[in-house]
Order: sequence, then C-alpha cells, then structure tokens
Amino acid sequence: MPMKSTVTMLALVAIALAPLALVPAEAPAPPPPERVRAVVSLSPSITDSIVDMGASDLLVGVSSRQGPPPGRAEIVGDLARVDMERIVALNPDLVLYSAEDGATQMADRVRAIGIATHRFGRNRDFEDICAHYLELGGILGRSNAATARLVEYRRELERAGHGAKRLKIAVFVSHSPLIPAGGGSFVGRMIESAGGRNAFGWIDRPFPVISAEHLLFSDPDIIVSIDMDPEAFFSGKAFAGVRAVRRSAVRRMDADLIGKYTPRSYTAAAAELGRIISDVGKY
Repeated sequence: MPMKSTVTMLALVAIALAPLALVPAEAPAPPPPERVRAVVSLSPSITDSIVDMGASDLLVGVSSRQGPPPGRAEIVGDLARVDMERIVALNPDLVLYSAEDGATQMADRVRAIGIATHRFGRNRDFEDICAHYLELGGILGRSNAATARLVEYRRELERAGHGAKRLKIAVFVSHSPLIPAGGGSFVGRMIESAGGRNAFGWIDRPFPVISAEHLLFSDPDIIVSIDMDPEAFFSGKAFAGVRAVRRSAVRRMDADLIGKYTPRSYTAAAAELGRIISDVGKY
C-alpha cells in the first residue's frame, strides 16, 4: 500500500477504534500572531492548510505527509510517534495539533517542556473545517488569505453536487475491519455535499465498525473505498446481495484526498464523489 494511503488510513481507523482518546488539559495559549515565527504542525491536514494559506515560511517541523516537507520544515514524527527531542531543538513558538489525530496524546509532554500549543477540535462537517481554517489563519496572522481562499472553496463546493442524483453511497475507510463513514464524520457529510445520501448516516458515530449484514441491510447504490482493490474485496460471497455490487458500482478514491480535513481536500473529494454519482447514475 502506498505510504500516503497508509498514513491516511491509519489516522481514520484510529478515530474509529479509539473515539474516546484522551483529551489533554488546557495548554499554554498561542503567542500573538506577530510573535509567531516558527511553527511545528503535528497533523498533515494542518500542515496542508498552512501551506494553502501561504504561510509555509513559518513551518519548522511537520509530521510525515505526502511529498517532501514544505520549505525549511523538518520531519518530527508521524501520527503514531513524535520526536520530542527534535521539537525542542527546533525551538518553535507554537505547536499545532488536532483532536482528529492520535498525536494529540503527546500534548502533555509538549506542554511540560514549556512550548505553547494549540489544539483544534474535531471536524464533523465542512463548516467545522472552515471554522478551524479561519481559526488557524487568525493564529498565524493570515486571516485575509484564509478568508479569500474559503470564498473560492465555497463556490467550488456549490458546483460539486449540482444536478447529482440522490443515490445512497457507502464510503469505506477500511475493509478489515469493515469501517464506513458514519453520520458523525466529515467524510459522511462529503457525500451530502456531492449530492448523494450517506448509506450509514443513521449511525451517529464518525467511523463505526460494521458487519457484512449491516451492509446488506443498508444496501447502497454505490460503494466507494479508500482501501486497496475494493472491486475484488466486495466481490466476495458475503456481499453478493448488495445493490452496488450487483450493479458493478464499486469505486476507489485516493485515501489522501478523502481523509484530509482541509477546505481544499473536502471540496476536491466532494467533486470526485459527485463525478462518481453522475457516472453511475447514467446506467
């Protein structure tokens, strides 16, 4: 499995299997924007948002992500492990992380060494993602750039689901265990933004673990997965009665695209889902 897909899938599966991850105590407040000159981002999504709003020059450390680290930034770990000694050596003004990622559990150690931190909340939908994007822009002194970018993304999102049929879609982030996007996830809301209906929107959890019987009961028109070779996986005998399987409406989407909680990725993923819905709806 490509590295970028593995990293994204690990993050999403971690949310599904550990929804009650420890919430760190209140950390030191971020310094004023004019004093933020060196930032460490422990989330690939936050890193992408920083780059997107034109603030990559502030990054000195990032968690591993697709492609080389931006600008002068160094790799300080991944979603499972963080190199605290490396972070200390970089002497950042601020460390950013999110409730969405397993790295949030390192916050106590970051705070203990006296580095200012900021924790972003979970993202249930596009509005949460936009609110956190604007919050990030304010922290970094890039509010105007963030606001301008969001205007563009909202326009693109309006076009994503235009004219799409209201087909029932199941989006899977894992095959073993079987994990779809539920009603409490921003990935599930992408389906609605694309003009479809979330087949597992009735489960008010971000990424529930389900059985083959649940999938048969839900009976989606389309199955989309970020795991490898979904056509082969869902061709198994256990799924033979699912409408999407009978119609050969099983598709794969890039894990890195659908798993990032940034306005840019959300908009692009919704547009891709809209194209899938349109394509399947022709038959």
